[in-house]
Amino acid sequence: MQAVNNAEVFRYLLKPWDDKDLTRHVRAALDRYDQLRHETEMADIGRHEFGQLSAAELEKRRLETLEPGLTRVAWGPEGEVLGPEE
Repeated sequence: MQAVNNAEVFRYLLKPWDDKDLTRHVRAALDRYDQLRHETEMADIGRHEFGQLSAAELEKRRLETLEPGLTRVAWGPEGEVLGPEE
């Protein structure tokens, strides 16, 4: 139970499931994700307007939402992307 709670599982389904129920739960999970993303974006905009978040950090967060991991890329001296072993 603790592992389920820590992972923030949206729904727990038992087998066998009904395909319509599965589809409904997946749609609800995607809608919830969109809602949370929108709320986070609005909160970040508010922080920026109150001077608690720089324009660069606001843009970094926006880009990270669109492409997770994008802002954590390690760049080499020639502009190349470095892998984890480099």
